Amino acid sequence: MRQHRTLRISRGAPLAFFAATLTLFVNSVAAAQGAVPPEANPSTAPPTSEAETKAADSSSPAAAEAPVEPETQTPGAAVVTPEQIAALQAQIDELKAKQEEAETNALLADDSSASVEADIFKVYGFMDMGAQRYWVNKRSLVGSVFDTNAVTFVTGNIDLYFDFNPSPDWRTLAEVRFTEAPLGNIESYGGIAGTFERTDTQQFDPHGTAPNAPMWGGYTVIERAHIEWNHFQAFRLLVGKFFTPFGIWNVDHGSPTLLSIAMPQFIQQMWMPIRQTGVQALGTFFAGDVEVGYRAWLTNGRTEQNPFDYDDGKAFGARLFARRDGGAINYQIGASYHYGHVRDKVVDVTGISPLLFDSHSTWEYDEHVAGADVSLDLDNTRIRAEAIVRRTDFDQGKQRLVSAGFLPGALEPDKWQLGGYLTVAQQLPWFGLEPYFYGEVMQQPWVAADGLLMLSAGFNWRFTAAAMLKAQATRSMFYDWKYETNGKASVNNMTMAIVRLVVAF
Repeated sequence: MRQHRTLRISRGAPLAFFAATLTLFVNSVAAAQGAVPPEANPSTAPPTSEAETKAADSSSPAAAEAPVEPETQTPGAAVVTPEQIAALQAQIDELKAKQEEAETNALLADDSSASVEADIFKVYGFMDMGAQRYWVNKRSLVGSVFDTNAVTFVTGNIDLYFDFNPSPDWRTLAEVRFTEAPLGNIESYGGIAGTFERTDTQQFDPHGTAPNAPMWGGYTVIERAHIEWNHFQAFRLLVGKFFTPFGIWNVDHGSPTLLSIAMPQFIQQMWMPIRQTGVQALGTFFAGDVEVGYRAWLTNGRTEQNPFDYDDGKAFGARLFARRDGGAINYQIGASYHYGHVRDKVVDVTGISPLLFDSHSTWEYDEHVAGADVSLDLDNTRIRAEAIVRRTDFDQGKQRLVSAGFLPGALEPDKWQLGGYLTVAQQLPWFGLEPYFYGEVMQQPWVAADGLLMLSAGFNWRFTAAAMLKAQATRSMFYDWKYETNGKASVNNMTMAIVRLVVAF
């Protein structure tokens, strides 16, 4: 979309307009009476003192010889005295002075260079903080892999956007997230699995005021960073790292814009690449009052292991959507598809003299991911739904190990994965409250269970346009719908409650 510059109007413009109008009024009245405003002809200005009046009378023969005639007045005409004209002129002078002062202040506080700079460079973002509690069997897979069974205050998302618009046709955008990870991450399990160990990021602060000042490091996550050429509305190009434009949730990923707190499982488990690096073509155009848009991408594919591609095979995909916005009933309908060939790369030393290397993959597969989504706004009711299906096919002899720490030697099968969610929210007329219902279902071969049903209720409480409170309670239930798992699937059932205070800026 082309960037629209904001028209900036001088704060003194209303004063100038009023002053010009007042001047025109004075001149019109004076002309109507055969008089000229004093500043228009200083030589005919009326005397300002009694001495000047006498001097004018004595020095002007015409004035001395002219007979004194009684004043005449057009019936119905208003009389404007010289004193009134002088008072109006004083108001004009005062308005002009205020105009000049306003323009000077505008130049100091918001000069043209600062205005251009504000359009070129913007920094904005959001933060969410709060608390959460999970209830799950501590001997279950879910309860053991994740630290869940305690009320915990959490530092949520800290996201900053750096938005540069150096010219109308070019834009760069970088989104950076700050986290406390990997502090506390489980590196290895104890018992029969070996020695338990967590990641520890503590060290002494090299910039501290004392040699033993402690600090804890964390990750800086580059969520996206790309350059966009947007000269045409119907055809734009985006180059760099971007969120895969797949469905609703993965695009509207920020907590201020999402209805639900809980992220769909097909995104958490990365059924499609969350982010990709490459080239994206995009654009929109109108068919009547319906906006039609498209996205198409050519990328390195999944980069969870490495930002570089391991071979010349590229991933690609596309999205089409139709959107109507501007009435009591608004909607968006979309469909997305992604294909990629995914593999790892292992490098071995095969010779010492001379030093030789060999590289190969231990697993490879093709993935096809398709999805459909619907957004529907019926006055104050908002409905969001997505459905997704994924197919993975491993190359012969290149299957990947399944959670080697839990089931040693087990291999992933070729598989289908299906999932979807539905969110219904109702904005109430009181206190900015918006309660909602969230339901999700998914089916896939998995070590804990192949079926999952999640039911949630929550609310968004908007205090201002920038600040809101989000709360949600969820019950997750696991089932053996198609496959028998090793153990009882319901042992992983869990309940969670999450509260987040969100501020956008």
